[in-house]
Amino acid sequence: MKRIAYVVVVLCLLLTSSVWAEEAKAKVDGIAPVTPTSPVKAVAPVEEKAPEQGKVFTSIGNLLQFYGQLRLDYSLDTSECAGGGNWVFWVLRDRNKAVGDRDFSDNKGSESNIHARNTRLGFKIKGTHIDVLKADLSGKFEIDFFGGETGTANWKAIPRLRVGALTLDWGWVELMAGNNWDTFSTLYPSSDDNAINWWTGNLGARRTMLRLSFKPMIGDKTRLWVQAAIARPFDISGQDYDNLNQVGTETDLNADGIITAKDEYGRDTGEVKAAAKGNGVNDGEASKIPQIQWRVAIESPIWTKTNFLFGLSGHYQRGKYSKPIINKENSKTISTTDSYHIGAELVLPIIDELLLRGEAFYGQSLKDVMGGLGQDINTYTGEEIKGMGGWAELYGKPFGLWHLALGFAIDTPDDGTMDVGSAAALEALRFSHWSVYFSNMFNFGSGFGARLGYTYMRTEYRIAKDATYATTDYIKENANNHRVNVAMFYKF
Repeated sequence: MKRIAYVVVVLCLLLTSSVWAEEAKAKVDGIAPVTPTSPVKAVAPVEEKAPEQGKVFTSIGNLLQFYGQLRLDYSLDTSECAGGGNWVFWVLRDRNKAVGDRDFSDNKGSESNIHARNTRLGFKIKGTHIDVLKADLSGKFEIDFFGGETGTANWKAIPRLRVGALTLDWGWVELMAGNNWDTFSTLYPSSDDNAINWWTGNLGARRTMLRLSFKPMIGDKTRLWVQAAIARPFDISGQDYDNLNQVGTETDLNADGIITAKDEYGRDTGEVKAAAKGNGVNDGEASKIPQIQWRVAIESPIWTKTNFLFGLSGHYQRGKYSKPIINKENSKTISTTDSYHIGAELVLPIIDELLLRGEAFYGQSLKDVMGGLGQDINTYTGEEIKGMGGWAELYGKPFGLWHLALGFAIDTPDDGTMDVGSAAALEALRFSHWSVYFSNMFNFGSGFGARLGYTYMRTEYRIAKDATYATTDYIKENANNHRVNVAMFYKF
C-alpha cells in the first residue's frame, strides 16, 4: 500500500508542475493557459522553441536576461596621452623640448598597454504589467571594470556602475529613473578608443537622472521623440571652485595661482585645476538647481533598412560659489558659473550597408559633459570657456562578418575665452584636439569577434616666446600620437 501511495503522490506532483509550467509559459507567450477546469479553446499550434540563452524567471514572474562580454584590449601609442593608456583623451605636450625647438614631433613617450577592463556584465528585467498604473515595468543593470586606477594595477580592477535604471512604459509615454546615458547624446562613434572620443567631439556620458519621454508615432513608420530630464549637476567633473584665485588660500600654488593635475604616474597632464581646493561642496549642489537635459528628434525609414534620424538636444546647469571668484583682469567678482550646450545628431543611410553618422555642438563650461578638452573655467578671469566640436563617420558593412568605420572628431575651445596672464598658465592649456580614426570589427559568429583600429590624433598647445608673456606673443606646438588598438571579445 505504501508503494501505491508513493506512486499517487508522484503523479500528483507531476500534474501540478506541468500546470505551473504551462502558466509560466503563458506569461511569456501571452496565451491563456489550459487547465483541467477551463474550457478547451481552439488555438493555433505553437512551435516548440528551445529556452532562450541567459533568460530565467524570478520568483514574482519577472523575466531576467543576462548579457555581457569578455574582452581583452592591447594598444600601442607613439606618445604619452592623458588617460593612462587604457584609454586616451588628448596627447601630452613634450615638456623636455628646449625653447625655440618646434619640430611638431611626437613627445617621444611611446608606450603599450594591455587590459581586460572592458569586460562587462549586465542584465535586463522584463517585469509584469502593473494593473494599477496601466504600465509595463522593465529595468536594466550594467557594470564594467574601469573603476579605481585606470593605468596601473589592472588585476585589482574595480567594478564601475554603467547603468542601473527602471522604466515605466505606457506605450507613447515613458518614465525612466536611475543611472543611465545622457539624454542629449544618443550616438557614439565607432572608434576603437575605450573613451569613445570623450573630449574629442563626442559629448555625453552616464549619470543619475529622472527622464520623461514622449514617443508618439506619426503615421505608421515615423516616430517623434520629445524628452526632458533632470540630473545630478556637475556629477562627472565634481566642480568645486570656491576660493578660486583667492590670494593665500593655498600653499602649493605656483607663481601663476594655478595647480596642474598629475596622472597616476605622477606626470603633469597639463590640466588646469582650481587654485584652491574649494569648500568640499559641489558647486551644482550649492546652486540647488539640477542639471536639465532635453532632446527633440525624428526617426523614420527612407529608402534603406536603417532609419533616418535627426535631432536637436542640449543641457543647462549652474554652479554657485560660497566665496566669489576674483577676475584678475578687472578685479570683478563672479559668484556663479553657467554650463550649457546645444547639439545636433544625424544618421543618414546612403545605401543599406553604408551610413553617415555624426554629432555637432556649441556651448560653454563643457568639462562635465565631456567637452571643452577637459577645461571649463578660465582660472585667470573666472569666466566660462566656450567652444565647439563634433564628430562624423562613414560606417559600413561590406560583408556579413566585417564592419568598418572611417571618422573624424574635433574639440576646439574658443581662444577668446582662454586669455591668461602668464607664460606658465598659457602652456598648461589645450587649444584644440582632433583625430582621424579607422576601425575594423569582425564578427565570426557565436558571439566571438575581434577589432583592429588605428587613430591619428593631434593636440595644439601654445608656448610663450619669453617669460614676459603677451597675449599674442606665442608659438603653436602640436603634440601628435599614432595609436593602434587590437581587441578580442566574446559577447553573450
